[in-house]
Amino acid sequence: MENQQNYHYQVGGSLPTDAPTYVRRKADIDLYNGLKSGEFCYVLNSRQMGKSSLRVQTMQRLQKDGFVCAAIDLTRIGSGQVTPEQWYAGIVRNLWSSFNLTERVNLRTWWRDRDMLSPIQRLSEFVEEVLLREISENIAIFIDEIDSVLSLSFKVDDFFGFIRACYNNRADCPEYRRLSFALLGVATPSDLIQDKNLSTPFNIGKAIELTGFQLEEATPLVQGFAGILPNPEKAIAEILEWTGGQPFLTQKLCKLVWQQIQEEGEPSTDMASWIEHLVQTRAIDNWEANDEPEHLRTIRDRILWHNQNQGQLLGLYHQLLQQGELPAKAKPEHLQLRLTGAVVKLGNQLKVYNPIYGSIFNRAWVKNALKEAGVNVQHEENTTDFITSEGDYKYNILSHLLAAKEWKQADLETIKIMLRISNRETEGWLRDQDIETFPCEDLEAIDSLWLKYSQGRFGFSAQIKIWSEVGGIEGGTSQKNYFKFLERVAWKKDYKYLEYSELNFNTSAVVGHLPGGMLKWLWFSFKLNEGKVNIWWNIINSLASKLANCPSPMSPETDRCQTHPTNIILSRP
Repeated sequence: MENQQNYHYQVGGSLPTDAPTYVRRKADIDLYNGLKSGEFCYVLNSRQMGKSSLRVQTMQRLQKDGFVCAAIDLTRIGSGQVTPEQWYAGIVRNLWSSFNLTERVNLRTWWRDRDMLSPIQRLSEFVEEVLLREISENIAIFIDEIDSVLSLSFKVDDFFGFIRACYNNRADCPEYRRLSFALLGVATPSDLIQDKNLSTPFNIGKAIELTGFQLEEATPLVQGFAGILPNPEKAIAEILEWTGGQPFLTQKLCKLVWQQIQEEGEPSTDMASWIEHLVQTRAIDNWEANDEPEHLRTIRDRILWHNQNQGQLLGLYHQLLQQGELPAKAKPEHLQLRLTGAVVKLGNQLKVYNPIYGSIFNRAWVKNALKEAGVNVQHEENTTDFITSEGDYKYNILSHLLAAKEWKQADLETIKIMLRISNRETEGWLRDQDIETFPCEDLEAIDSLWLKYSQGRFGFSAQIKIWSEVGGIEGGTSQKNYFKFLERVAWKKDYKYLEYSELNFNTSAVVGHLPGGMLKWLWFSFKLNEGKVNIWWNIINSLASKLANCPSPMSPETDRCQTHPTNIILSRP
């Protein structure tokens, strides 16, 4: 019993190398073997999954094998107002001190002597001319909290390019074969790299999958209950049922069970019922007050913090709760949802990580969050209609808004989706060339939702049908045809062109009046092109051409075939 009195389940923070409750997982083997063989490795996962503890353990194992290791916590270097020179200097200084080079190199002098070089060039030169020359052993550099670069006021694509270059240099300079990197943090590779054309280390790297504890791995956790419970394995199995093996939550629940036994003795009821009552009263009920150290609030905030994609992320999570699971896709919204920590990939499916998360972040919670985000969820039974043929959930919020006849919010959501897909969020409008390259599947999905929930009254196809009827397609483009179109869709009234704010966001609006995003873009193009009217109809023509030439027909239930002009010939000015 004395041994159990000193047994310590640690909740939060990095576990020391001799922690009795550290659970070795497949990731321990993969990261160790990857770095030992010289690979670039990255562990990108949700918070409190044991990344830092994994780093501590892996560093110790590598050091026993003769490696020299350094760990750089980027949060300690700073973000926000830090300059590029300060940031790169902070990395170099970490390497300088971690590898005990303080007596061999005067860093301040070395850095100043190279002030004609950019910060990234100085880092590269420090690695090649100092680190690889002064250190003869194999080197492993761990860069933790890599997601902190997202808070910097400048791009760090060059930093990732530098890591890739270190691996590329192995062909010409064998010394680089002794150098390996590992990145750890809460981000996706696409989050970290802004320049999509950059040759990044992720293209050649090894992703380390950090999963929850499995029962067969959890022997260290069992030992804490030995001698105080008749069947400690059963207790751990019940705990894992509730936590799904999530490391932080598992350690916390183990500690709660251990403390409860110390205070009240062995449970009088069966183990499953006793642990269920403990979870309900100490973890789920009044969860925000009981969330110490903070864990559940971190997940909540992670789901809600994406200002641009909040509705999309909530919509996807809402869909998951309704169906129980979703096919896992390598799409940004799927990866972001996994990074919240609430969702895990099991096989090829996304599922809620564990019953505790499912009880707290349930459908009622999501519906309330959607409501606070300005989305009124009413038609849950139709949600499966909102999915494209490839299981894309980016239209969930738009679908809910259209089903609820919230036309203005749906119009704004349509604009947001199209700008995001076209990578024109900063500019705020689409050009005719953006429409010409817009993915057919996305355009048709948006169009079909508008047609479906307006009974064919609103949608791009409805607008282009009118454009065709006024002679804007087969009859050629002209100012006369253009004015006719504006009058038919009520974007021009009494010789006055309507601004976007003057649109009629009501079911009583004339056919083709919505969506009105194109009117916004017409005004943008008109002002930027010094009032050239033909620029306006170029955008309309581009949309007509795109819809006409998209190869995939829409579902018959949208009645798109009745409103979409096909096999039409466009004349461009």
